[in-house]
Amino acid sequence: EECLALKGRIAAVQKARPEPQQPAAGESLGETKTEPSPAVTGRDEDDDGKAGRDKEQIRRLVHVIDSRKLYLSADLIQKDVLEFVQIPAYRFGATFKKHTGVSFAEYINGKRMEHAVKLLTEHPEYTVEAIAGMCGIKSKQHFHRQFAAYTELTPATFRCFNEKTDNQ
Repeated sequence: EECLALKGRIAAVQKARPEPQQPAAGESLGETKTEPSPAVTGRDEDDDGKAGRDKEQIRRLVHVIDSRKLYLSADLIQKDVLEFVQIPAYRFGATFKKHTGVSFAEYINGKRMEHAVKLLTEHPEYTVEAIAGMCGIKSKQHFHRQFAAYTELTPATFRCFNEKTDNQ
C-alpha cells in the first residue's frame, strides 16, 4: 500500500507540472505562419504583434528541444537555443516563462527528470551515476537534488518502490 501511495504521489507531482504547448504537426522553427489581418479577425494589433510571434517561436523551440532531445546535453545553456528563435537574449528568459509557465532551466531540468524516471523504471541495471550522465547531469549530487525536487524521492528510493510495485 505504501508503494502505491508513493506512485500516486509521484504521478500527482508530475501532473502538476505545466506542459508547454507543442507546435502543430509538421511545423518547424524555420516556418513562419501567416495569419489574417487584425481587421479580418477582429483582434487588436497588439494581439498579433510581437507577443504572438514570440509565443509561436517559443512553441516551436519547445518542439525542437523535445524532438531533438537537446535537454540530454550536459552542456546545454540558454545561449545555445537562441539561434532557433528571433528573440533577443535579454528578453528570452521572461518570454519563455510567459509562454510555458516555467523558466528555461526549470523546463530543461523537468525534461531531464522525466527521462531519469523512465530510465530508472526501464533499466534497473543502470547505476544512478550512469543515469545522471545520460540525462545531461554531470554531478551525482546535483542529480540527487534535482530528482528529489521533481519526485519527492531519492533515485534509490524511487527505484526500490518501483521494483517492489512491479513485483507485486
